Amino acid sequence: MLRLAALLLLILFIPIARGQTIPQPIRLCVAIPQSSSWQIVKPAWQQKELTRALERSNKNEDVKKGATARIQPVGLRSTSTAELDMQVRNCGFILYTSLAKVQMGKPQAGLPPPRVWHDATVNYRILRADNPKWCVSGVVSARDTVSEQTLVSRLMEQIATGVATEVRTLHSGGAHGFSSSDCSQ
Repeated sequence: MLRLAALLLLILFIPIARGQTIPQPIRLCVAIPQSSSWQIVKPAWQQKELTRALERSNKNEDVKKGATARIQPVGLRSTSTAELDMQVRNCGFILYTSLAKVQMGKPQAGLPPPRVWHDATVNYRILRADNPKWCVSGVVSARDTVSEQTLVSRLMEQIATGVATEVRTLHSGGAHGFSSSDCSQ
């Protein structure tokens, strides 16, 4: 029993002895996506896909070793400003997305029926909770013969990868981001 306690203490104090500190998790609020086009992809599903993709970003080696901060995505439950303001207070960053386009194309020559091309575009903005004038924005688009949901899921994965990198860089003291009217919506 004494050996077990000594081993446990040794395991707990090795990072301290090396001078390593485990970075605090980054709370990233994920707003319910807005949509400006008719589609069969529901906003709550999009938010869930994005949240899952952000959670998967914590599986890389740097996060596992404690060299990089873990991202803790927090799904916001409402789109009303008052509720968002209350929920955002505990987050370092806020991620807004907007599904700008999901279109089903016409069958293309050379593709066996009923395969058709689908196009999708998602705009995103990252804002700092403590400085709403600061932001990073971007657009991801894709075109493929997969279903609309699969295509949007792939875009959410792309957004999560980019957002995770950007937020971790900023959290560790990096100087990315800009303040611009391009980020206002």
